[in-house]
Amino acid sequence: MKSLLRKFIQGTCTPEETEQVVQFFQQSEDADVAFMPTEDEVLELLKTTHRIKEDSAKRIYRNITRIPARKGRRRSLFGRTGTRLAAAALFAGVISGSWFLGQRFQDSNLSAGPSEGFVTLISENGNQTLLTDSDSLQISDSKGAVVGYQKGSSIVYAPAKERASLQYNTITVPYGKRFELSLSDGTRVHLNAGTSIKFPVAFVNGKQREVFLKGEAFFEVARDEKHPFIVNTDDLDIKVLGTQFNVSAYGNSELEQVVLLEGSVKVKNEAQEVLILNPDQMASSNGKWLHKSSVTAADRISWKDGYLTLNKNTSTVEAIALLERYYHINIHSEGEQDPEKIVGSGKIFLSDKVENVITTLSLLTSNTYSFKYSQSPNKL
Repeated sequence: MKSLLRKFIQGTCTPEETEQVVQFFQQSEDADVAFMPTEDEVLELLKTTHRIKEDSAKRIYRNITRIPARKGRRRSLFGRTGTRLAAAALFAGVISGSWFLGQRFQDSNLSAGPSEGFVTLISENGNQTLLTDSDSLQISDSKGAVVGYQKGSSIVYAPAKERASLQYNTITVPYGKRFELSLSDGTRVHLNAGTSIKFPVAFVNGKQREVFLKGEAFFEVARDEKHPFIVNTDDLDIKVLGTQFNVSAYGNSELEQVVLLEGSVKVKNEAQEVLILNPDQMASSNGKWLHKSSVTAADRISWKDGYLTLNKNTSTVEAIALLERYYHINIHSEGEQDPEKIVGSGKIFLSDKVENVITTLSLLTSNTYSFKYSQSPNKL
């Protein structure tokens, strides 16, 4: 356990190991001091740790500190009087690399690491639940009724019961992760890295089925001609009755794009321009104009199956943009780079470590690349 706590402080735990640490503080009544690294050891470990994003640290903190109060149970940790809750707060705090027992540390020498790999479920009342690949739990609405369940990297909402009003949940997926969501009408949504989707716990009879997206998602919409399905982004409204299509609408991108795999979709932008797409067509919008082009849809949506497709026309700049977005990194060319150079056909598997992906890119382009994790806020 002590070894696991050291990894936790250094930010090198896997999601499964992090869950073990969380459960240790939630369930153990005897948080033996012998398990705990000393203050000096923690300070030394912090010198080598990557700084975790503040919002991720707060989510872990909230998850750890969901410990029921136990009257009369008080413990002494590190020579100080406190409860297991204090110990939990300690370790939830130190992982952020910025504070320890309420005192701030200078961490300007710490390099920025990747955002924590926690998918987050946010209920309408603001409660947040961290979801890990090892989780299996029930999802409840604001009244405590079970509306669905999570198993691993997916959530399935139960078929809709009669409801008078809409209640929304939100799922956010960090960079470097993917997640799958099944809505109450049977629609399946594959969520790409760095994505947030707001959706009804259950759809209301007689009203359109609407969701709100930031990021990228592939939709397999259950057909219901009486209740059109609408995806809202910052610039686009995508309306369907039942079909399969991909939407890319990242806030830091100049373009929002819709790619149709099968069926038909109606796309409208803020300027009220409208396009009807057929399979293997893509609509692109920058907020001022809406343009239609032909594409190979299967290549554009391969990310949902765990890999990026590089076809014969993929340029170096396009490949780098895809990798930077998925892993939330900045890629730097160590040599002269031709941004229009074709990298060649192939697949980049998203389960690979980013170091291996950069090596593959270097081999494909006969160039050398390095990377750093993005310094920009990981806001969805």
